[in-house]
Amino acid sequence: MCVDKGKEKLMQAKTMWQAAFVAVLLSPAALAGTFSGTASGLPVPPATLIDFENVAPPGPLPEFPYVDNFYAASGVSFSGFVAERGILGLPYGQAAMTQFVGGLLGVSGGRPVEPVEIRFASPVSAASFWTAGDLLGVGLGSAEAFSGNTLVASLTLAPGYNGFDNLSFDRIRFESGGPLIDNLAFQPAAPVPEPASALLMLSGLGVVGWWRRRQR
Repeated sequence: MCVDKGKEKLMQAKTMWQAAFVAVLLSPAALAGTFSGTASGLPVPPATLIDFENVAPPGPLPEFPYVDNFYAASGVSFSGFVAERGILGLPYGQAAMTQFVGGLLGVSGGRPVEPVEIRFASPVSAASFWTAGDLLGVGLGSAEAFSGNTLVASLTLAPGYNGFDNLSFDRIRFESGGPLIDNLAFQPAAPVPEPASALLMLSGLGVVGWWRRRQR
């Protein structure tokens, strides 16, 4: 059966662009998002887990040590957080509370007000953390993910697990309210091709395949 060469080329081009379109839809950028108030966070492993169970003084009080650079060896540091070592009788063991909450409880240590942030030593692609309910009636506020000084995504905090996924960021800032967090998990960002790069790659593969068929 003879197939019109023009139609054959048109069908090949259509197939190639359909494949490119699917690749873009399935790319990390297309799947990027946030979640809040869920029953679970990132799976550990492969994510790194920080559970705040072993934070030690110094701090405003022995029972409330500063988190600061305690976990720097794991690739993360904290600003504006003190650890709550179970003194409050909460049911989830040791956690990290913001300087705002510490100030209301009288355990802020007289430090100047700092940005309440989680800072990663290198970019991460995903992070999740458990958030307690609004214990003091001041609201949980929101969290924002930044890459350098560029806002990448934001979410409104809810009791349960909150986080960011399929993004690239190096800092999480907490705005307003007084979240108390636990079980921080994060994954390093892996280099991924930009959508334009994926299109170029697929286009190149399509051209190579077409050229090889022409040589047969």
